[in-house]
Amino acid sequence: MNFKKATVTAALMMGMGCGFAHAQNDQKGTNAANATPTEMSVKEAQDKLSASFSALNINSFKESPISGIFEVQTGGNTIYFYPPKDDKKGVLIFGEMYDESGKNLTAESKMAGLSDSLKSLPLNSAITIGPKNAPVVYEFTDPDCPYCHSYDNWIQTYSKEHPVQRKLIFF
Repeated sequence: MNFKKATVTAALMMGMGCGFAHAQNDQKGTNAANATPTEMSVKEAQDKLSASFSALNINSFKESPISGIFEVQTGGNTIYFYPPKDDKKGVLIFGEMYDESGKNLTAESKMAGLSDSLKSLPLNSAITIGPKNAPVVYEFTDPDCPYCHSYDNWIQTYSKEHPVQRKLIFF
């Protein structure tokens, strides 16, 4: 991954870490009325997760590549949920999911989620610093954050030799 892409990704991850506390229901699952004992609708599974883990801020909830396991986006994290069935308890699974060819499905899903979140932000109201023809870096920042101050000092020094157009979005 090149530096510019890594910088943009890091800036997005910092922003996503603050958490967008809205849930989205993807209704592609089976209808609960027609569900077989091994199938569950996305809505029903999300309700079970919310009942068991009520403090969890869910950004999105959808089916994972594995039937019966659901993917949960919370803050900048992707976790998986196997809902309770019959006498079995529900389980949260933390970790990465890879397919048989070695592709990281969790990372792929995270990037898709970041792209979707970026589309919903008011980017036209961002403060722009730097030359118009330079590569664009979106920065999600907080004036009271010491890490944001350190990053700002670093990017000012870096941009003297590697011009970038900074788009600042304040929380």
